[in-house]
Amino acid sequence: MVMSKILEERLQQAMDDDPEEQRWSRWLYGTDHPPTIAQAVEQFCQSHLNSSVASCEFFVQSVSSSLGLTLDNGERVVIKVRSPGNISLDALQAIGYIQHQLALQGFPCPKVRVQPNLLLERFASIEELMDIGEHQDAHHPNVCKTVAEGLADLLQKLQPFANVPALPSTQIMKGQLWWKAHIPIFADFACIEGAKWIDEIATSAKAILDESSSSLILGHADWSAQNMLFSGNRISVVYDWDSLRLETEPFLVGAAAATFPCNHLIGVVMPPTLEETQHFVQEYEAVRSHPFSKSERLTVFAAASYLMAYIARCEHYSDPQGKNYNGSFRQILQQHSRAYTNLGLD
Repeated sequence: MVMSKILEERLQQAMDDDPEEQRWSRWLYGTDHPPTIAQAVEQFCQSHLNSSVASCEFFVQSVSSSLGLTLDNGERVVIKVRSPGNISLDALQAIGYIQHQLALQGFPCPKVRVQPNLLLERFASIEELMDIGEHQDAHHPNVCKTVAEGLADLLQKLQPFANVPALPSTQIMKGQLWWKAHIPIFADFACIEGAKWIDEIATSAKAILDESSSSLILGHADWSAQNMLFSGNRISVVYDWDSLRLETEPFLVGAAAATFPCNHLIGVVMPPTLEETQHFVQEYEAVRSHPFSKSERLTVFAAASYLMAYIARCEHYSDPQGKNYNGSFRQILQQHSRAYTNLGLD
């Protein structure tokens, strides 16, 4: 296909610029051969939208692959491709259904144009390319407030869909310290030496999480500014709907409080300070129907501590010598790990 050459050249350029893209492509597409990927994507667009690729706006790979495309009919779309090792097709179809219904109700998320289907034996979907607004630094108190209130609003809107079959459920399993690594390069990070102190913090936090009696609700488990655009003082787009899963409310809030400002896309890599984490929880509670109980607050801050420990473990895997320690999750965690528990006891 002639049009697939446009996409092939974009993929080849990405892999030439960063050889790590080849490893990502092998995991996400089962191949690092740009012509094979480009032709498969072209055929996917033709089969499901009856249109060819006119240009490629972006190509990003991480837990999933996202291709921002303009089609020859003028439509702007995103093709998302996931590895079956990370999530099931049934789960993705359930998530796609919910995302689309939220969009139809007016929630700021992309409409799903094509529900998850097979592409190169992987799972691909097509959604509208929605890029209204801009990134903002959520370390700013007003943006923190907007993000916290947005989480409260979303959790309320999601609960009518909590019984949709095949939704992913909690990854916090009793009897094991760490959940499944979110990308394969971290699959063996528990074997890396020099991070015993991180494991000890995670163990303490995990003991609290294991005792939680809160019921599961449907929520977005990666509620960070990197997955949002803003227009003024409101959220204009929310991305990463693959992160929908059944979790407890305290865990969802604690996880968000631990990561909400992070946005590598605009160079905001500094994790929240202890005070910012507390502020996020307070802003969430301000619009919640009632404050968290003492046991719920303990779980909230244990979740924050646990997620910070997981990210610290990932940091340690990539940087075992601590060259990038300053401003990292390792630094915040090492300085304030005891304080997170104390916040939960306040």
